[in-house]
Amino acid sequence: MTLVDEDVSGCGENEDANETEDNEPYDMAYFDNVAGISTEKEYNVQPKFATGVEKILSEGLSKETVDNLYKKYQRPTNCTRLAVLPCNPEIFKHASTKAKTRDSSLQNTQKALIKGVCAITSAFDDLSKSPTDSDTAMTLLKEKVADGVALLSHASHSLDMFRRHSFKGDIKEEYNSLCTNTHPATGALFGPNVNDRIKEVNESLRVARTTRRY
Repeated sequence: MTLVDEDVSGCGENEDANETEDNEPYDMAYFDNVAGISTEKEYNVQPKFATGVEKILSEGLSKETVDNLYKKYQRPTNCTRLAVLPCNPEIFKHASTKAKTRDSSLQNTQKALIKGVCAITSAFDDLSKSPTDSDTAMTLLKEKVADGVALLSHASHSLDMFRRHSFKGDIKEEYNSLCTNTHPATGALFGPNVNDRIKEVNESLRVARTTRRY
């Protein structure tokens, strides 16, 4: 009787191991994937975390927050490449004003990326060196990872703003206000309501032209 129970238990374990989470046999799930008929499983993070990340990606961090985080995370002395590289003076001095301005803007964005990597590097180093059984240690790790996510998200927002601003020379001067960072970057680079803002500009121009006639 014991031998039969063990065999049955073994079969059950094998069946479970060969099934996906939704009880579909693994080989069938794999075939569905190869055939291109499988659907991607949803993955959700905690709602508050998702809201926070989306807010930073859309609006960026405040200058005060950025300055505090920059001071908080310093480059490890034995990781010298974890830094924003300056342009070679031999090249920079011959560059146009436009190129210099562009490089300066990209350096500011890259600094947020580097600081984010510093935060993640520090957290990973802590995980590698010491146990995280204590609540205090785990809290500090979570804080570092959270800071890293915030800085990297802010860097992405900065890149969005740089891309938006790069269109400034390719549109009519009266529409330059569309290229500012006063509107969140959601849905599309210039925001979801760009048509409404274009209409507002057109209306302002129409009123201005009408006023000048009198």
